Amino acid sequence: MSNCVSSLINPNSGQITYRHEEIPSILASSFIFPGQNDTDTHTSSIIKSCVTRQHDVIQPMTSFSNVSTAEVSESIKHLKNKGGPGADFVPMKFFKLCADQITGPLSTLFTTIFILCNVPPSFKVASVLPLYNGKGSFQDPNNYRPISILAPIVKIFDRILFMKLLPLVQDKFIDQQHGYRTSRSCQTALTLFSQAIYSAKDGRNCRAGAVFVDLRKAFNSVDHAILLKKMIVNFDLPPHTIRLMQSYLDGRVFRISLGSCYSQSQYFHDDRGIPQGSPLGNLLFTILVNDVCFALDIPFLLYADDLVIYTSDRDPEKTCLTAPWDQKVDGTIRLTYNMAL
Repeated sequence: MSNCVSSLINPNSGQITYRHEEIPSILASSFIFPGQNDTDTHTSSIIKSCVTRQHDVIQPMTSFSNVSTAEVSESIKHLKNKGGPGADFVPMKFFKLCADQITGPLSTLFTTIFILCNVPPSFKVASVLPLYNGKGSFQDPNNYRPISILAPIVKIFDRILFMKLLPLVQDKFIDQQHGYRTSRSCQTALTLFSQAIYSAKDGRNCRAGAVFVDLRKAFNSVDHAILLKKMIVNFDLPPHTIRLMQSYLDGRVFRISLGSCYSQSQYFHDDRGIPQGSPLGNLLFTILVNDVCFALDIPFLLYADDLVIYTSDRDPEKTCLTAPWDQKVDGTIRLTYNMAL
């Protein structure tokens, strides 16, 4: 479906606007999670203590900081051939055709970024396509979800960062997580879930049911400070990795893409959120929700950011998920469900 939005309801006036200069701002307001980061003093002190720790300098030849030409080449090969350009208007085709000539310079550039823990501002610019979610009015800005289009060079860098970060965290994911783990997959999660439901159905007079949780604006609502804190406390990542991720997350901006046009002079800042549609973005969100087990006292399964909660029992009262049931996971995500099974 085309992302060319010709008219929207202005939430401030309640009137429909057809002005092309207003539409990007309306969409951006609906994409940005409302409110400011509510980082507490304790979280801030943990991050500050980590990133300012002395005598922690990345050595150029460590496996984490050194980006080889082979890693760059593999990242380029992995990306789709038909990927469009990002904010820099350089198409993926350029990187595919010139791979042999540019892997060396890109290796040097990416290694420098890892060593200095300083991601360039140009790597933090995204073009956002508003995609209609298929429900409700086309003129309601809340019925669109943002799809981030990153420049090919950023996609190459993101994939390399993903491949270096994954080994540092995958062994610390909770047992219910089936994403990004060795010998785990969507299929293993589906098999366990199916076995639990069929086992319950085989029981005499036993009830079973499940709630599939879809978090609204999940990626847009990620608090950077809380994510960094969890990387430090729950995953014990080293200071130089935290500094790099802090630089990666801070100062991200986006512009709205409407058909073949962009909000050229309008770049929108968002203090929250992580890029969607990339393995790195999914991994960061998986890190964020890894402690969801502390908010749930019934069986559940995860595949990356997809969550299913299920239960079974012969006693109807024990198979009712009733409101109010609200839990916060370290102040980042609120889960609410109200369902009788």
